[in-house]
This record gives sequence, structure tokens and C-alpha cells, in this order.
Amino acid sequence: MTTQSIIRLSVNPEGFADNVDELDADSFASALPTQHSFDYVSDEELGVYVGVWDTTSMQESAGAYEFEEFMVVLEGFAEIKNNKTDQITKVSAGQAFVIPRGFDCQWIQNGYLKKFYFIVDNEQLCASNKDANNITIIDQDTLQKYQNKQQNFHAGVDNYSYKSSQSAVAAQRFIYVLSGQVTVTDEHNIKHEFSAGDAFYLAKSKALIWQASENFQSYFVHLYH
Repeated sequence: MTTQSIIRLSVNPEGFADNVDELDADSFASALPTQHSFDYVSDEELGVYVGVWDTTSMQESAGAYEFEEFMVVLEGFAEIKNNKTDQITKVSAGQAFVIPRGFDCQWIQNGYLKKFYFIVDNEQLCASNKDANNITIIDQDTLQKYQNKQQNFHAGVDNYSYKSSQSAVAAQRFIYVLSGQVTVTDEHNIKHEFSAGDAFYLAKSKALIWQASENFQSYFVHLYH
């Protein structure tokens, strides 16, 4: 697990193209795709992983989703099938969404896709929700939000400007900036500046100062534990 309080995520991390995932044929209802992943955060004890992933065309095997996952689609689109209702929800580049742990679904991928992800693979933090009716699309216009059964995994849109005094971060957080700018000053008084299209991770329990512009808007994930 990294000890950095602020981590900037790149859509093309160094060595990404060489980091080919090992895949299990039983996980797919199609021929095996080519997939790559890069974890900026990998906490095996908590089961928290934050990074970037891509895939070629494929269909995953139908079944209960194995973890709680928030995603921002960077390139391409995907279709997520609800196996109980046969409803298919399409998510495209620029959109963010959450698949709840335990949701009975099937990922159908036509063409290339790349995404940022925030995964919680921990039953104690994010319990299975087999009663979940669908994925949740985090909508910029309606400000649709998501909260899991245990109310410790939150995702949504932040669309207001503010400046905070130095304070501890009570959650692990992921931010994807949609518009405006934000400057985050870490515990060493180093300023980190982010603007539209940038993504970053904030570790828990670090003293930070946050200042956002008037037109600031972002997708966010907060994990409390």
C-alpha cells in the first residue's frame, strides 16, 4: 500500500501496454480478450484497488459481480445486462457508474474500452447486495449519487467551490475533474494542481488544504472505514 497522500492518475501509465492481464476462460462467455491493468493503489489487506484498465471486445460470464466498483469510462462504451430483467444499460466515454457487489449481471463489450476504477473487494466493507436492481450511472445533470448498503461507499458529483483549512481526510477518495480547477496542498505544504480530465487519489488520515474554483465539478468516490 502506498504511503503517498496524493496520487495523480494517468490514462497511460508507464509500462501499461506491457502489463497484460492473465485471464481465466471460465470468466468469459466469449473468446479471451486482451486486457491491461495498472494499480496506482493496491491494498490487499483492505481489498482496495485504484487504477486504469482496458479491454478489447468480449462478453464476461453472467453472474454476481464479485466486488463493489466505481468506474469512469475514458474511451469506448460498454453494455451491462441485468440478468434478472434482461435490461441492458449502456455507458459511454465521459460517464461514471457503479456496479454493486453481488449484482447479477453480464458485461458485454463491443470494441475497445478504457476506464479508471475504484474497487473494494472486501465483504466486510462492502457486503453483497443481491437485491440490487441495476447499475447506478452518476449523472452530471441530475447529480445522481450512489451509496452502498453499509453507507460507507459513496459516489457522486461534486459541483461547488470552496476552500478548506488544513484537516484530516476521513476517507479514501478518488476524484475525476470534469470542469474547473482544484489545488490540494499536502502535509508537506506541496501544492498539487488538477484541472478538467485529471484524476487523483487522496489517502485517508492525511492533513490537506483544498481550494476549488467557482466552476469546479468532479466525479468522486469516498470510502469510509
